[in-house]
Amino acid sequence: MLNYDKQNDMLYIGVADNNNSYGAEETSNINVFRDVESDEVTGFMVFDFMRKFAAQIARVDFEEMYAEVKKPLQQVV
Repeated sequence: MLNYDKQNDMLYIGVADNNNSYGAEETSNINVFRDVESDEVTGFMVFDFMRKFAAQIARVDFEEMYAEVKKPLQQVV
């Protein structure tokens, strides 16, 4: 699931059920949401998305931005 908040320039990327998730800023301007019980990645919130990525909007490589989540992203895509 993708959800862009234009007013606040935030992009949310959901990769799993996030009903029981917590979030923490683990890299600059990117919050990673994880399941409370399993600690699996459930989503991302990217702050200042358009300002930072407008030139690359067609191809944002989240694997480069956050190497630890390669496996969950590959499973979803």
